[in-house]
Amino acid sequence: MDDTKNDFNIDDVAQKVGGRFKLTVLVQKRYKELNEWSLETGKKLPRDIIDAILREIWRGAIELQPEPDEINAEKLLGGE
Repeated sequence: MDDTKNDFNIDDVAQKVGGRFKLTVLVQKRYKELNEWSLETGKKLPRDIIDAILREIWRGAIELQPEPDEINAEKLLGGE
């Protein structure tokens, strides 16, 4: 299998996580986590790190976890 070709598109990934905004937040949080690891270890992140993060999301390896404040806001607004 060719790792350079994705079997998904950005709209598929956005739909999987609940929209483009949530996808953006998840990608940013994961990038920050990987960047901090990179700085601690002295290793460089690959040039295609965003593609790697999108593949992780598509495979279900990572998902967006709500912050405690977000959970309280959902309850306040009538969500779960």
